[in-house]
Amino acid sequence: MNTWQKTRPSEKNSPTDTERLKNSARTLLEQGLARKEIARRLDIPQGELELMLKLQNPSPHKER
Repeated sequence: MNTWQKTRPSEKNSPTDTERLKNSARTLLEQGLARKEIARRLDIPQGELELMLKLQNPSPHKER
């Protein structure tokens, strides 16, 4: 068994690390923390947090 297989979640419906990170970020945002503080607490770059949040809640396109 290779390393990838060992680190895969054993259950099909278990959340991935990315999903846990998104949930943690969302919870901290709801608590009113600044994005800079959330990035520090989650130990990720602030730009990565901003991108993750933007992709999670995309703004609607304006039609021309």
